[in-house]
Amino acid sequence: MSDEEEDMSEYGVSLISIAGPSKHDCGYCKGTDTSISFGIWAHALTCSDYQDMIDRGWRRLDATQFNITKSQKKILNKFNRYVKGDCTEVVVKKPSNYVQVKSLCDLIHASEVEEENSHKLKIELEPSSFTKEKFDLYCKYQVSVHHDTEDDLSESGFKRFLVDSPLKADKDYGSFHQKYILDGKLIALAVIDILPKCISSVYFVYDPEFSFLGLGKYSVFREISLVQEYHARFDDLKYYYMGFYIDSCPKMNYKGQYAPSDLLDPVNYQWYPIDQFKKKFETEKFVTFDDTKRTGPPGWLNPTKVTKKELENVFILVGDGQIAPIIYVVKFQTSSTFKKSITDYVCSVGLELAHKMVIVGPPGSGKTTYYPANDNIPYPCAINISDLITLEDTMNELSLGPNGGIMFCVEYLLKNMDWLTDKLKQLEDHYVLFDFPGQVELFTHHSAVKDILHGLEKIDYRLVAVNMVDAHYCTDPAKYISVLLLALKTMIQLELPHINVLSKVDLIESYGKLRFNLQYYTDVMDLNYLLESLNEDAFGSKFKKLNEALCDLIQDFSLVGFYTLCVEDKDSMTRLQQVIDKTGGFVFGGLTEGNESIMLTAMKAGYHEDVSDVQERWMEDDDFEY
Repeated sequence: MSDEEEDMSEYGVSLISIAGPSKHDCGYCKGTDTSISFGIWAHALTCSDYQDMIDRGWRRLDATQFNITKSQKKILNKFNRYVKGDCTEVVVKKPSNYVQVKSLCDLIHASEVEEENSHKLKIELEPSSFTKEKFDLYCKYQVSVHHDTEDDLSESGFKRFLVDSPLKADKDYGSFHQKYILDGKLIALAVIDILPKCISSVYFVYDPEFSFLGLGKYSVFREISLVQEYHARFDDLKYYYMGFYIDSCPKMNYKGQYAPSDLLDPVNYQWYPIDQFKKKFETEKFVTFDDTKRTGPPGWLNPTKVTKKELENVFILVGDGQIAPIIYVVKFQTSSTFKKSITDYVCSVGLELAHKMVIVGPPGSGKTTYYPANDNIPYPCAINISDLITLEDTMNELSLGPNGGIMFCVEYLLKNMDWLTDKLKQLEDHYVLFDFPGQVELFTHHSAVKDILHGLEKIDYRLVAVNMVDAHYCTDPAKYISVLLLALKTMIQLELPHINVLSKVDLIESYGKLRFNLQYYTDVMDLNYLLESLNEDAFGSKFKKLNEALCDLIQDFSLVGFYTLCVEDKDSMTRLQQVIDKTGGFVFGGLTEGNESIMLTAMKAGYHEDVSDVQERWMEDDDFEY
C-alpha cells in the first residue's frame, strides 16, 4: 500500500480496488465458465467489514447448538487413543439409559491434559506468520494430496495464499494459524479468520504421514470447540464458517454433516436450515426461497433502483489522504462504462458495505479519477498491449497482486518485442505515444522498461521520456522531496532525453496552500527552505539528518526541474508538445542528441515559460514566503 493508504487503514477504514466480473471453470463441478464472480481486491479490511462480506453467500454452523454424532465422536476418540498410546478400539456396550456427560470441549482437550500419554500434543494459536517449518509442511501436503510439483510451490506463493492478510488485526480478531505440534513436530496447520460473529475456516494442511488420524475431520471439531470457547467471552461470536456449499460435489457437500447447519439464500440473504435446501436440490440446480422477480445476478441490488443520493455515500481515495464522493469524479460523469462498474460494485456488495469501504486503485489505475490506465482507455489505441497479455488474467492465473501482475506483464512484453515491432511497422511516420503504467518501480529499479525503450531506439525511434507528477505534491514538503528523488532516479535509470511535468496544476490549491511561489517548485530552488518546514513537523523532525542528506543529494546533481500542465488549457498542451519536440531533436532535423542535451532539457534550459502567469490564473494571490 502507499503511504496515504496506510494512513487511511490505520483509522479502521477498509480499502478496496474493483476487479470486476469474471467467469472461470469450476474445479469442483467441472463445469465450463460456471464459476461466476465479481472481484474485489482488499488492500486493508476491517474484521467487521469482512464479517459482513462473508455473510453474502456462505454456510454456517451454530457452534453453541452443535450436536456431535456417534460416528463423529469415534474420530475424536481414535485421535485421543493414539496420543495416549493405545490404538486398539474398545467396544463398550452401553445401557439404554446411558447419558453422555463429556462435552465437545472435554473430548477435544482430553488428549492435551492427561499426563500418562505416550505422545505430547500441543495446540498453539498465533497470528498468521511465515516460518520455514510451516512452508515445508505446506509443500509436503500439496505434493502428496493435491499432486502439485515442487516447481509449482514457492515461499512467496505460500505467503500470498496463507500468510499475508488484508485484515486489520486487533487483540481478539484477525487472521490466525492454529498449529498442531506432536512430540515437538508440526504435523498440521489450520488457517482461520476470527471475526466478530464467527470463526471462518480458510485452509488446512497436514503431514501425510499422519493421514491415518483423520486430521482433516478432527480439525473441524477442534475449530468448533474453539468457537464455543470464544463464545464464552463474546456473546455474538457463535458461528463456524466452512465456506461455500455445493450439494452435487462430494468434496463440498460433506459440510452439511455438521449439525445444525444453515445455508444463506443467494437472493434474499436470509439463513435457512440446510435440510430445507437439500429437499429442493433433489429437483432444482438453483434454489431460493425468494419469489421476487430479478433481472441481475442473484443477491444483487437492482441497478436501476440505486439512487444518486445513495451513490453520494460511496467514497474514493483521491490522494493526499483525502476521500471524495464517487459521483464527483470526472469519469463518473463522462464515462458510462466507468459509471456502470461503480454501480455493479455497489449492487454486488450492498449499500451498507459500499458506504463503509473506500475505493482505491493500484499504481497506474488513475487514483485521482479512478479510471484505470489498463482498462477502458479514453482515447483510440493504435496498439493495445492487452491483445498480447492482460493484467486481470495474469493476476488470476499466477495468484499475483496488482504490483506483481504489472511487473510480469512488462517483462512478458520485453520477451515478445517482435510482436511490438511488427505492430509498430504499421505506424511508420506517426507520432507515437507510449503510455506506461504509473508504477514507479518500473522506472527506478526494474530494468524491463529501460530495455524495451532501448529496443525501440535500435529500430530508429527517437524517444523522449515524459514523467508526469501530480502538482498537489508541492503542498507537502516531504512528498515533494520524494517526487524529486524519484524523478532524479528515473532520469539516471532510463538514460533518455527527459522532461518532468507538474500536471493538474489547475487543481493544486484544492489540496492545500503552497508555502512558496510556484516557480520555487518548478525550478527546484534552495531546498533549505523546505527543511525548515519539515523540521517544524513532529514526524519530519525525527528524520532531520536524513532530510538534509536527501536535499543535499538533489541539489548536488542540480538536474531536476519541472514544466507545468493543465489539460483543460489548449495553450498549455501546445507548449508542452513543443518542448517534447525540441527535446527529441525534431527542431534540429537529424542532429543527434547527446548526454548534455538530456540533462539540459530536464533542467528546462532554453525554454521560457512564464510560471507567474500560470500561478496568477490558477492560484489565489497569496503572500508567499519566497
